[in-house]
Amino acid sequence: MSSTTTKTKNILILGAGISGLQTALSLLTSSGYNENNPAPQYKITLLAKYLPGDKNEHYCSPWAGADWRSHASKPSLAAGGEEVDTDKDRRLRKWEGKTYRAWKSLIGEDGKEGEGEGKGKEMGMAITPSIYYLGSTYHGAEIDESGVWFEDVVGGYRELDVLEPENKLEGILGVGVRKAVHFETGRGAGGEDYTWRNRDGGGIRRCGAWV
Repeated sequence: MSSTTTKTKNILILGAGISGLQTALSLLTSSGYNENNPAPQYKITLLAKYLPGDKNEHYCSPWAGADWRSHASKPSLAAGGEEVDTDKDRRLRKWEGKTYRAWKSLIGEDGKEGEGEGKGKEMGMAITPSIYYLGSTYHGAEIDESGVWFEDVVGGYRELDVLEPENKLEGILGVGVRKAVHFETGRGAGGEDYTWRNRDGGGIRRCGAWV
């Protein structure tokens, strides 16, 4: 019987902020790392001045939070209502939808049982209400007068009447508001996310030392 061996790739990641840590975790999980298969396809080395566990005032990740917010534009529509082939954010919308579902799975609010069920709550993650306001000077592409592209992705989506007192913004923030939508978003803390996921190692080295 013949056997095949997979060569482990060594990858160096500069910086241990949210982007660096998530890149490391994504590489490990994409290689099929789990308890039954403890040998990941990649060996990751994080090279950074500050690393998870450090509480230096210049290391923002332990203090910063994060929330799910779309930055993708709505599908471009041509005459006749058909989607244009050159839709530049098609892949981005796919990634953002996948991210939202992954967050809900970690928090345990996707209605499914799994290995990560409820672990997000231990990391400070939660599903919370969010409101998008479309103002007179806002030119973001993810929302317009007809709404947003992700209404079928998120939970709790509904449009708000901006003329109703409970939906009005006070002062200068409320000037020129044309649209408001409510939905459930995910939020969490980056440093705690990394600490929980890697408390048993996970094939990541910090500045050359295994953790």
